[in-house]
Amino acid sequence: MKKNILVISTSPWNDTNSSGNTFSNFFGNWDNTNFYSIFLRQDLPQNLVCKGYFQITEKQLVKQLLCQKKAGRTMSKDEINALEKSLNHIKSRETERKFLNFFRKNRSYLAIFARELLWKIGRWNNQNLDDFLLQNKFDYVFAFAAEPIYLQSIVQYCQKKTNAKLFLFFADDIYTYKSFRPVRLLYKMFLRHSIAKSAKQADKLYGASIELCKEYANHFNKEIKLLYKGCEFKHIKSKLSVSTPIKLSYAGNLYYGRWKVLELIADAVEKINHNGINMILEIYTTTTITSELDTALNRGESSKVMGEKPYDEIKEILADSDFVLHVESFGKKEIAKTRLSFSTKIIDCLQSGSCIMAVGPDSVSSIKYLQKVDGAIVITELANIHRVLTDLAENKSQALERAKLTNKYARHFHEINNVRQHLQADFTH
Repeated sequence: MKKNILVISTSPWNDTNSSGNTFSNFFGNWDNTNFYSIFLRQDLPQNLVCKGYFQITEKQLVKQLLCQKKAGRTMSKDEINALEKSLNHIKSRETERKFLNFFRKNRSYLAIFARELLWKIGRWNNQNLDDFLLQNKFDYVFAFAAEPIYLQSIVQYCQKKTNAKLFLFFADDIYTYKSFRPVRLLYKMFLRHSIAKSAKQADKLYGASIELCKEYANHFNKEIKLLYKGCEFKHIKSKLSVSTPIKLSYAGNLYYGRWKVLELIADAVEKINHNGINMILEIYTTTTITSELDTALNRGESSKVMGEKPYDEIKEILADSDFVLHVESFGKKEIAKTRLSFSTKIIDCLQSGSCIMAVGPDSVSSIKYLQKVDGAIVITELANIHRVLTDLAENKSQALERAKLTNKYARHFHEINNVRQHLQADFTH
């Protein structure tokens, strides 16, 4: 008999966003398993794994409070396809995206508390949700151990209602204190309480980095198993030559001070190109480009912000690059936020078949990890960026030699079928 697994997330299970891409990476091609999704955004799912969906949005909660119309709805793939073409949905989605971008940029904790209050009083745990949970008879629930607080409330409710086994994944450092400003501290205290409650309910915990697993095992007095995304190599070809000009590519967000590191890389590329275009930097990101970011990163032929691209296209771009970049900020506040994180973009870099170049402090988990990867170039001092890039421009063959070493390492430690088999074995046993 097939097992039913419920995946709960704030964002929809969409292969173009980070969480959705991670879910498809973990759960693609599982045997004897049906996957279902609960998501909490106006945007819609898009993947080849999931069988059915249940959507709860803030707009629905407001309507329930004002009009007594129950929040939450079951959605089929046909309904989702029809909605994608609906003008009303397109307008609602764009409005929500603008709101979320503003929210991320300004990070007002008063607004965050207001949002949490809406979910607290919004009566999302109604008959619509109960019917979805009971009709599908879930054996397992999988979710991120992450903010917002209301996500954890929904995870806890669904687990209790179904009596399913609960699997939680810590993708980022969400539990430790990073600010002691009164309002932020108060929110973090409530969040910690909610995360601890979910962890206590969980049958198994996963973490995205070695350091996070060790530290959080002490917090929750439970084993936390290391879990990386897997690498797919079926379309990767061995590199035979280096481009002219040399192509550096970055694909990821520009938050946590990462854009400042990319700005220094752009500076170095501009200097190398003073007598002609020998090297170019291309930046692919979903981050909104402000005038400050535009000035910092758009440098004519030397450095360009290329905007947002579909994930399948990003994979091709990284595979066609000579060097793929991973960067982390050297700022104290940013280090505190990212020190235990392992960016999912690292796996995209590992599976690209290109040479990896990382720039960041060696106190951050992702940089520590890349220092162990055969063939990777890791710069832990900002002053060394220009020297390293100049050396790469003058000795282009390094890109091919290093790429071979990294590819061999990735195939040994991160092959996607091995990741999926180990994860499925955890669920089965």
